[in-house]
Amino acid sequence: MNDFSTTDWADDDFSRAFRERFEPLILDRTRHINIVRSFYRYYLKGGGRRVLDLGCGDGAISEEILKVDPSARVFLVDGSGDMIGAARERLRGFAEATFLRASFQELMAEDMLPRGFDFVLSSLAIHHLDRGEKEELFRYILGRLNKGGLFLIIDVVLTDPFFEEWYLELWREFVRENSPGPGNERDLEFIISRHRDRKTNKLDTIEEQLHMLARAGFSPVDCFYRFGVFAVFGARR
Repeated sequence: MNDFSTTDWADDDFSRAFRERFEPLILDRTRHINIVRSFYRYYLKGGGRRVLDLGCGDGAISEEILKVDPSARVFLVDGSGDMIGAARERLRGFAEATFLRASFQELMAEDMLPRGFDFVLSSLAIHHLDRGEKEELFRYILGRLNKGGLFLIIDVVLTDPFFEEWYLELWREFVRENSPGPGNERDLEFIISRHRDRKTNKLDTIEEQLHMLARAGFSPVDCFYRFGVFAVFGARR
């Protein structure tokens, strides 16, 4: 695992630029969020659920959950001070939101998370962990979920090089069609160059990660949606 303090995400200027310039260019982001909303409405009826947003960024997905269930108690974690600050600002009107600035390393090494969550989600964060670290995290999350609790992941995944070039072209086409504007193509190429940087992005295939979840003790496991290099998948305890 990379020491979080040495990564770009520890730099507030970089995380701010990502929020403002790069995140809007993420392929099919609106659909990812709609899937989270539908998943929550269908499986987590009743209100008052305890939710963990792991690598929460600016809190956008937690905000969507709170729109669906204003009584949800949301626990947001991110290693970036800028991201946690942005999440606090976004969710300032929601009393049942708790914030923790911590890296994946700190969460697991210091056992910082409480138990008893009904739903854990993570978006665009777990791909920074190598295979062994992902498995360790999955086991850790299993122990924080209530029986029957659910774990949903949105992330970039490893694909065969033969198809990857086409998937990246799909991404470019998406930006041209949905986010036209000065600088967007340049910013997109920057994101794609980072996607290919295997020093910081420790990508695994969907199949490998579903096997990891199953080995950790989750059942059933499944992929809910896939488009290009992005996927939505998860499991039940």
